[in-house]
Amino acid sequence: MNWFRGLLAVSAAGMVYAMWPVPTTEAQEDRESGKLSVREVLEKITLTEAAAKKSHLETTPGFARVIFMRKIDDSTKRKEVSPKPVTREKDGKAFASGLQYTCDPVYINTFLDGSGNPLNARQFSFSVDPISWQAGDGWPVYTDYCPVNAYSTQCFFPDAKLHQIVPIIMGQNYFVGCANSAVCSSNASGQIAFAVNDTGVPGNNDYTDNRGYFTVTIWGIVP
Repeated sequence: MNWFRGLLAVSAAGMVYAMWPVPTTEAQEDRESGKLSVREVLEKITLTEAAAKKSHLETTPGFARVIFMRKIDDSTKRKEVSPKPVTREKDGKAFASGLQYTCDPVYINTFLDGSGNPLNARQFSFSVDPISWQAGDGWPVYTDYCPVNAYSTQCFFPDAKLHQIVPIIMGQNYFVGCANSAVCSSNASGQIAFAVNDTGVPGNNDYTDNRGYFTVTIWGIVP
């Protein structure tokens, strides 16, 4: 009888194991659903310089470049942001893939590549949507990329408009203009970052009362 009880125990354990679902990773779920992983999207949107020139991105950047990049010191609050893969479809067919980042207006949001490494580029294309953030008590909830038609010398990015969203290539340039979908290009590569333009100086910013979020999608990069 002991051998029979043992057989029952083994069979029961096998049934429990079969009934208990095996955890799947996000990458496995993406493969099973036919979605592209972060790594696959990154490979897809990374362009060579030749490809960028062929598509006229190299010769027609969407933003005027600001030559001077104010140094962002170590005491300035930063937040590393990881991406999720997204696609845009028409008639059931994907026509664009990108990496999407949800940004916090309290910080300078520095983008990662999905493997924990900086997302570096000399040139990148982006869209910002949706936008929903507030600069403090009593301020409106902004839904526009460039909500205030004014400048302030007290702003962290003085050449950009007050409270606009600012694309950055860290250590190189930040970019001005009021288009929420555009191309940014610099002379050298650096980590892609985004922030809102609020009052303050490096190490003593006035971002702490900001709240909400804005979402950036990167559609193409040239390392």
